[in-house]
Amino acid sequence: VLKGRPGEWDASIVTNPAVCVCADDSLLMIYRSNTPQGCRLGVARAAGLGQPFERLTDGPILENLHLEDPFIWQNRETGTFEMIAKDLSGKATGEVHAGAHALSTDGIHWNPASEAKAYSRSLRYTDGVQRPVGHLERPYVYFEKGVPSMLYFATAQPEGAFAKIDHLNKHTWITGVPLV
Repeated sequence: VLKGRPGEWDASIVTNPAVCVCADDSLLMIYRSNTPQGCRLGVARAAGLGQPFERLTDGPILENLHLEDPFIWQNRETGTFEMIAKDLSGKATGEVHAGAHALSTDGIHWNPASEAKAYSRSLRYTDGVQRPVGHLERPYVYFEKGVPSMLYFATAQPEGAFAKIDHLNKHTWITGVPLV
């Protein structure tokens, strides 16, 4: 739905889209691109389903942060937009690959939330033990009656490159974390 723009920050790739249906039925999309400085996020909007997406900024949002795998929604009560994304450098959250939480009143201008860390790679399991996982990918928020109630991830062990997840290391699963 969007192509890379030669000579621009998002020239190399447009990937990892997250789309939110807004209160006005427009579609807000956050996407990732790779830059020499690291992964960055951009924002685009379509007037409605089946309509073309148009970029809302020339540059990336949250420009000084290295983020990927965004998930966005519009808060029903406040009308503000919320996003969680994987913090690749740990600059936003203090933990590499933890989840960053950001807010926007218009879907264009984003700032880290006052509590910027949305989740950790160290998970507390039902046996009460807290363990780190190698990867928490593509966070997805499940809503009940408009309220976030579960956070889901594609999860993998070991830590490191995905190339290590092969026929000998088939440790992948879906993780669900209750939020309430």
